Amino acid sequence: MKEKINMITRLSVLVLATLFLNECNKSDDPKPAYPKNVSVAYKVSGTGVSKVTSLSYTNATGGSTSLTDTTIPFSVSFNGTVNVGDDLGLSVLHNNSATGNPFNIKLEIYVDNKLVKTETYEGTSSVIGAIVHFF
Repeated sequence: MKEKINMITRLSVLVLATLFLNECNKSDDPKPAYPKNVSVAYKVSGTGVSKVTSLSYTNATGGSTSLTDTTIPFSVSFNGTVNVGDDLGLSVLHNNSATGNPFNIKLEIYVDNKLVKTETYEGTSSVIGAIVHFF
């Protein structure tokens, strides 16, 4: 009888350990499968400034597009495929030293119509700013 209880106890422990280890192997990570198709939008706006000296962003092919003397507000959007570890970047350089008036420039990145990154930069002479979103 004692052997039967020991055997049942051992078997119960083995079953519970197996169930526990099996649950530990399941991922709670809700990350979507990659590669993934997404819509991307960049927006640049500001006050006290109508043009930025230089503007760069990651384009649909993963390369970089650079623009000069760009009127703001500015926006561009595209659809593309991303993988884990890919990034989207948006940067601005503005030189306002000729006037010295205060200004601010706001950078925004949207993925699938959701704001994923934003930053506002302020200055009176010049400003350099950049934001990056990682997948």
